[in-house]
Amino acid sequence: MSDHEKTASETSKGNVILPAPSVEALNPISRKAHLRRKVEQFRLGQWSQFRKRELALLYPARVVLQTAREATRNKVFVRASSLAFFTVLALVPLGALAGSLLLAFGSSDGKSILQDLQQHLLPVAGERITQFVLQAIENATDAGLGAVGALGLIVTAVALFIQIEQVFNDLWRVEKRRPFRVRVLLFYTLITVGPLLLSLSMYKAAAVTANMGQFGFLGSLANHATPLVLSAGTFLLAFRLLPNTKVGWLHALSAAVVTSLIFELAKFGFNLYVSQVLATGYSAIYGPVGVIPVFLLWVYISWTVVLLGAQMAYCSQNLRTLMIDDKIERKMVDPLRNAFIGSSMLGVELFTPIARGFARAQLPVATRRICVESGYHFRIVEEGLTRLENAGLVLRAEVGEQLGYIPAKPLGDIPLHALIEAFELDSHKPEVVRGVAEVLHTLRQAQSLSVKGLTAEVLSR
Repeated sequence: MSDHEKTASETSKGNVILPAPSVEALNPISRKAHLRRKVEQFRLGQWSQFRKRELALLYPARVVLQTAREATRNKVFVRASSLAFFTVLALVPLGALAGSLLLAFGSSDGKSILQDLQQHLLPVAGERITQFVLQAIENATDAGLGAVGALGLIVTAVALFIQIEQVFNDLWRVEKRRPFRVRVLLFYTLITVGPLLLSLSMYKAAAVTANMGQFGFLGSLANHATPLVLSAGTFLLAFRLLPNTKVGWLHALSAAVVTSLIFELAKFGFNLYVSQVLATGYSAIYGPVGVIPVFLLWVYISWTVVLLGAQMAYCSQNLRTLMIDDKIERKMVDPLRNAFIGSSMLGVELFTPIARGFARAQLPVATRRICVESGYHFRIVEEGLTRLENAGLVLRAEVGEQLGYIPAKPLGDIPLHALIEAFELDSHKPEVVRGVAEVLHTLRQAQSLSVKGLTAEVLSR
């Protein structure tokens, strides 16, 4: 039988499976329906339905949209203004403290380090700003401030670091803070080793760029790429180290690259704006000190870019979980229980996925999976798991780049009534809730008695 006859025979028997028509072959109505279905699949996190080429376009777009949404929720622009204030307040103390520590270790390159930083971090009028800061640092260093003055400088500098760390942790929804000794060690590293390494990298990059000059186009490309590479490296370390949680290198790197591009564009745009609009007016109004408000504005813009980058790193790493949150908020799945952390059965509902997952594979269960199986909003799940952790019922563990949980004890040693009693009503609840506290307490006692003798093993079945 020929191939043509075989094909015809199979067609007549109904055994031939025709390929799905391409998007281009669909009529306009079908094409719109196909597009709506794809959007819904992506919104629900069904990414296995997409080809790699489609995900390469949709994923970054979704990250950008989610970043804008989270930045609005977390009031990034307000936080940037707060950090700008603390930065200007602590700029001279930081410089004086770093300079003193560098001199103590035999380094006398403080001025050159600051000038190198000025070339890569400051826009127009950077030289005047640098001279102003250098003079203030020299005054603070040479004035002999005494113990009280030195302590004031240190407190101001440390306050800036604590504020920065707190903002990054808030953007990453991290409630647990680092131990004080770890903070001191990290702060010391940032103000001593950080400037030295950054200055060294700038020196090496400048040497490479100078040697590349003979290569024409490549030399010009290296000259323009140097600020981008330095900025991306700085942002990468900040996004990776400042939040007190595990941040994936890939997510931190992608956010750092985007942030460095935006930062360089912001420098270019700010230079253009100042030179064309502000230069004449500010000089006429403020005179020689006209550079100060310009500098303050640039510090605010810089922090805004940095915080948006940190928010992008968070959204990139937790995109699926955030999309689940959005789905719950849109559909308002059981809104009463999602708004009521005092529910006595919340501990049981959150512990059930942990018990089942650990019983099957002896592995931590990711927070995202707990959100999916319980149907609770991510913030409710986080707060509930924190209560279970404080009650000694679960332990935190890492699941790849995600945070997960495991039972703190064997399932047979965790009574069900302990999961219920971990969620007592808070005293700060509204009057309407406190008014029925006695009734709810009676119900909780009845629930505890009804499960007396049962352990968390029943939840793993």
